[in-house]
Amino acid sequence: MTSIILVAFNKLAFTQECIESIRAYTEPGSYEIIVVDNASTDETADWLQQQHDLTVILNENNEGFPKGCNQGIAAAQGELIMLLNNDTVVTCNWLDNLKKCLFSKNQIGAVGPITNNASYYTAIHAPYQTKEGIQQFAQKHNVSNPAKWEERLKLIGFCLLIKREAVEEIGLLDERFGIGNFEDDDYSLRMRKAGYRLMLCRDTFIHHYGSASFNSDTDRYRHVLQENERKFIEKWGFSPILDTMIRYELVSLMDEKGDEAEDLFRVLDISCGCGGTLLQIKNKFPNAELYGIESNTHAGSVASMIANDIGNCADDPSQWTYSKQSFNWILMETAISSNSSIDYLCALSSLLKDEGVMIAFFENIGNLSVEQLDQFLKEAGFEKADLYPINGTDHEKHSTQHFLLKAFKRIVWEKELSIICSELADGINKEMQLLRVAALLSGSLVTYNHIIQTPIPNPLTKAALLAEIAEFLYYRRVNDPVIPLLEAAYALNPKYDELLYNLGFMLMKANKHAEALRYFEEIDDKDEEVIGFINKLKR
Repeated sequence: MTSIILVAFNKLAFTQECIESIRAYTEPGSYEIIVVDNASTDETADWLQQQHDLTVILNENNEGFPKGCNQGIAAAQGELIMLLNNDTVVTCNWLDNLKKCLFSKNQIGAVGPITNNASYYTAIHAPYQTKEGIQQFAQKHNVSNPAKWEERLKLIGFCLLIKREAVEEIGLLDERFGIGNFEDDDYSLRMRKAGYRLMLCRDTFIHHYGSASFNSDTDRYRHVLQENERKFIEKWGFSPILDTMIRYELVSLMDEKGDEAEDLFRVLDISCGCGGTLLQIKNKFPNAELYGIESNTHAGSVASMIANDIGNCADDPSQWTYSKQSFNWILMETAISSNSSIDYLCALSSLLKDEGVMIAFFENIGNLSVEQLDQFLKEAGFEKADLYPINGTDHEKHSTQHFLLKAFKRIVWEKELSIICSELADGINKEMQLLRVAALLSGSLVTYNHIIQTPIPNPLTKAALLAEIAEFLYYRRVNDPVIPLLEAAYALNPKYDELLYNLGFMLMKANKHAEALRYFEEIDDKDEEVIGFINKLKR
């Protein structure tokens, strides 16, 4: 049996319509209805006491929604607990469909339907205009289909079917949330922490008028919402709104890119919050291996129940422990911009497999042209990118600075560059390898940043390699990369006199006299030429 629990406060017409719909569209004998009245001042209490098929609890004061639900649970006889708002209208097959999902797996602790009016991506467009239209729409929609079941971080409490064993394990609703709001977020996360899965049944639709008790006092509703959000953050350490978001925009741009040899499909979600987006990826790609990075360790602990591994330094690639070429996809839930560090973006591209893709929100702060954006991304290791306007704006006209960015990692050159640098470090066919580096640079696919990022285990060997490439490019009159390559080499080996000379010489040619002087003065074994340069620069 299912114990259906309603909490009422005034608005008798809503309660009547809800109970009448339960009677009409639920199998007789399969349920009981328990109504907790929170000291209504209209005719609600009188009407309820006249109904012989209800268990009625009359409170002397408005105890709030969580406590009212707890009173109903305490009186419930069923093996299933249904928390149902009194401003809902249930429909054909509603409870049977929900029960099919609930009992489909032992780990599922609670399920909920979709509706016309609710938060957390639970509402769909329902084009009916009349009360009769509700049932006509539902009749076509409510056909049980496991393909339409979707796992969620949390379910919304307007209609929540729960196994009694889950209630007994985690306890009652948290009454600190007073009159109501966010107690369902809290209850959902407690169930997940206890190891239960939560499912949204997209094959089941009921009507929800929405916030009937609060509609007449929007200021009070706003205050309660803010106060309960504060209580939730105090309890959990993260936002019930921002940290549980599902970035459907990002997931919609994904298509499966598995590794045929290893049959892997690996995804990294940066700033993943509690893992709402990761869970949606799992719904779309059940075989995906999920990883995340989240700076808020409280939110990350929730995400860790979904992903294989959760790092906690979203802004610092040096703290990431993933090996290069680990992922087919990287998603960024916080925006990157045209002012983002090239080093950071290079670190992202290095984690992608060949033909891997990064999807991110992008802020075009500098109002870059398409050509400038392409060049910006090329410097970071991406071959091309698609821009998708947000809210229907036209990125070609730059009418907004905000887009969705789908950037594809360069392939071929990265492996080639790694081989070239390895053979150069080993002294194999140096002239040929240096010519190949110059050819890659001239093709605009590779920049000096990619040469600098190419891994060589020994820092002294890498410093000598970078200096050698810089010198070769200088004599071929490819001057732009020379100083950055020499500076990178200096960072690895600051005691290399020939390198110091070359750096000072190039900076002097570029009229950067103060910097040139510093490098000349660092040379230990100064000859007459170096001393002459120093004297000249000091004048």
